[in-house]
Amino acid sequence: MVVHGREFADLYYMDSPYSHPPYQQQAGMAWTLIQNPSIGGLTRLLQKFGGTSIRYVSHKCDPKVEHEGKTTRYAGCLIVLVEPDGKEYTRRYFGSVIEIGGQFKFLSYSNQL
Repeated sequence: MVVHGREFADLYYMDSPYSHPPYQQQAGMAWTLIQNPSIGGLTRLLQKFGGTSIRYVSHKCDPKVEHEGKTTRYAGCLIVLVEPDGKEYTRRYFGSVIEIGGQFKFLSYSNQL
């Protein structure tokens, strides 16, 4: 469900903003900067929802889609869920989603939890 390091380096990095000015970072550094908040976000998701029941209601992403070479990146995605307390919440439960050749993956699990 999430991009792993080899996919990042081989499929995403070269066309991403991380490889060009003003960012222009090495692939390993860019990957580290994405992974640190992603690991924390996944930990929070699992702590909050692991072993519980949630219900998907809807989603909406920012209408501005970024085309980065062969990759399309969707950002600002908000998900509406009914959480274990029975209340409906609209939150960012993950970071960007990338699409390459019709395949979708999370770029990170960075979230607002």
